[in-house]
Amino acid sequence: MNHPAELALHKYLRSSIEGKSTMSQDIIDKIKDDIGAALDKQFNAVEQKREFRLRMSNVGRPKCQLWFEKNNPEHQEPLPTSFKINMIYGDMVEALLKGLLRASGTSLVTMKR
Repeated sequence: MNHPAELALHKYLRSSIEGKSTMSQDIIDKIKDDIGAALDKQFNAVEQKREFRLRMSNVGRPKCQLWFEKNNPEHQEPLPTSFKINMIYGDMVEALLKGLLRASGTSLVTMKR
């Protein structure tokens, strides 16, 4: 644990456990907004053809599996329904972590997708 953001997060969480810190309503509202936007994206976004790209969720997969995903998508197995739950869960964890980092005083630099 050496990164300044990680240290700030642990310090904030420790302080919260000890009852010495709070979370502002602005940060709570931002977390809610981020989770709402994630649900909207997962359930209401116009379906687009999924273009292959490397993501954190597919790093570590066998090269042959990535090759087929990129070069032969029409023959892929349909995604299991649990895939949608995993994506929603990941979006919610991301929103929560971003909120905790903001509350700990860590500045976030976000990239547009």
